[in-house]
Amino acid sequence: MIRTAAEILRDMENRVARLERAAGKVGAAELSAEEFAEELQRMIKKHFPKGVISVKAQESLGRKMGEEVKDILIRMTVLPKEEWESGISMNDPFYTQIWVWDAEGVRGPAKTELSVGGIFRFKGLKKKVPFRSAQGTQEKVLKSLEAFIIKAASEWELLQATA
Repeated sequence: MIRTAAEILRDMENRVARLERAAGKVGAAELSAEEFAEELQRMIKKHFPKGVISVKAQESLGRKMGEEVKDILIRMTVLPKEEWESGISMNDPFYTQIWVWDAEGVRGPAKTELSVGGIFRFKGLKKKVPFRSAQGTQEKVLKSLEAFIIKAASEWELLQATA
């Protein structure tokens, strides 16, 4: 396949931009993905101290060869493991999974996505907690996720009081 000079130039510019971001010159993250995951875990644990919280940084599934892109997977429950029905985490009243894509901002701004949950199912009651996807710096992502967690914690307290 023969490529035009414009295509070659565009590919080179894209490679340079990716390398600059990876080197920390553009869109640099304040924290590594692992440090950011620890910060997220502390924030969630503060609001749900009894729940099981798992926050892990991992290599991105859609990364290109040589790219150092990391995503964060957040799994959380409101109850301790002993209280899950049949000992299964997905039976927790608020089992939730949230992704933070490109946590270090290598390809662009970090993005959040609710993949599972966001709904309380407790003693016959069902209550959805509004989730807003966020895109931007780690600070913006953290604030957005904290707003969701605070709403969830307040809904949990109300559900427990009314049930």
